Amino acid sequence: MNVLKAVTDELGAACSSPEGQASLVLAALLDSGNLSGSEHAQVSRELRLALADARRKPQATTGDKVDELKQRRAKRHRA
Repeated sequence: MNVLKAVTDELGAACSSPEGQASLVLAALLDSGNLSGSEHAQVSRELRLALADARRKPQATTGDKVDELKQRRAKRHRA
């Protein structure tokens, strides 16, 4: 099974987040086949954690960042 493809399909747009990128790197390591048994287990655990983080973190959109800047400015001017 191709782990990298499975991770890419599962994450979709979340692949562009830092957590998604970490998941892709870990999946590529698993696909390489150059890991010992203990390394494979450790990378698998890290991949599981990275996938959970990538799924949990909402993806920011451009509008979100603009709204956040507006809120900061308004807060600063009120203070």
